[in-house]
Amino acid sequence: TIFDDVVENSNKTIDEKDLLEIGRKGEELVYKYLKDIHRQYENVSIKWLNENVETGSPYDIEINFTGATPNTHRIEVKTTTKHVDNYQFSISIQEIDEILKYPDTYYIYRVNLKNHSLIILDNIKLNLSNKQQLELKINVLTTNDSN
Repeated sequence: TIFDDVVENSNKTIDEKDLLEIGRKGEELVYKYLKDIHRQYENVSIKWLNENVETGSPYDIEINFTGATPNTHRIEVKTTTKHVDNYQFSISIQEIDEILKYPDTYYIYRVNLKNHSLIILDNIKLNLSNKQQLELKINVLTTNDSN
């Protein structure tokens, strides 16, 4: 697949450039997946916000549904190449704000390039509140950890 080159080198030391490449591959995969599953619908448009350049937006992909009940879904893609790291990832304060602002239409797509899996997290605020499926943890970083 087009992601084999990223996965093949997943045991090497990963720097910031590698992390950006891994994230970009995950976003591309989700974008193509969404375009494919919505291709027959005229009232759906899909926009990959970071397609040309990283925008810094609190989500990566936007799905706009037009018609009788217009709606926008916001999708943040979190990607890994590690076999055992499927369930933990970092989120920014901007992403948390967006989850709280749009609890019914903000999704996290967790992509694992190593085992070719996709987990879709929805109802994030509700699942955190009820402690179902999701748990929020905070890691305290030392000065050396943040480099």
